[in-house]
Amino acid sequence: MDPVLELLIALESLDAQLDDFESEDYVKSISIAGGSDEDVVAKQVEKLKGLREEIVKKIPIAVLKRYEKLRSKYGRGVAPVINGTCSNCFMEFPSALVSRPVKNKSLETCPNCGIYVYWTK
Repeated sequence: MDPVLELLIALESLDAQLDDFESEDYVKSISIAGGSDEDVVAKQVEKLKGLREEIVKKIPIAVLKRYEKLRSKYGRGVAPVINGTCSNCFMEFPSALVSRPVKNKSLETCPNCGIYVYWTK
């Protein structure tokens, strides 16, 4: 698998976790349950932000800018292709792309929505 693609997938996972931790519903549920967990959550968020910064340093600037732009537009910057269909816009990929033997060896984007994609088995 392309190393930048691997980093983007890891970054997407971290961003999703951070979004969950920082969501209003999650913060409210912690404050209702009691204040002791808030410190644990804050430490976890800081740890995730540190990991995110490490990953961001390894991604080329142009790719990172596009990822951030896609993330602000769609809520994510990377999406899997499942059974030949982009899981972001649900467009079916052309059969010539689906039938290729080599996948995930380079950064690819959906021809419809432009999101970075990776192929699942």
